[in-house]
Amino acid sequence: MKSNLHYNAPCDARPIRSFERPVSDDEVERFKLALRYIRKNFRTAGLHDIAAHVGYSLFHFHRRFTLWAGRTPKSIVTELQINLACKLLLAGKASLPEIAQRCGFAHQSHLTSRFRLCMGDAPLRWLRRQRRAGSEPIRRELVPLRDAA
Repeated sequence: MKSNLHYNAPCDARPIRSFERPVSDDEVERFKLALRYIRKNFRTAGLHDIAAHVGYSLFHFHRRFTLWAGRTPKSIVTELQINLACKLLLAGKASLPEIAQRCGFAHQSHLTSRFRLCMGDAPLRWLRRQRRAGSEPIRRELVPLRDAA
């Protein structure tokens, strides 16, 4: 039987388990370091790279980071990629395959599927709506609010 929870959905957070031990101050510092690393390297860094940067195994990093942030690290990476794609689309100087490559997606179809999941429309349809509306795009908060440092 399939679960109705979509753990790999790029814009959704994983459910937080109530039996997890609280996040320590040391972990908070590591996660802030991970967020800085993610923001700087989201186009090229994989989750293994991020976990290694803060000295955790991939499994442990993913589980503890998600508990702290309320979102998966991959969802943050994907939203940063989508935000950059939105900016590049609005600038209008690059094709979709070029935008996909610049944002760190393997190919245009990967960008399109992730974009549709996060923004509710395919990239070019979203762009047409933005241009018709003549307004700035609606932006969601891309990183956890706990990143105050």
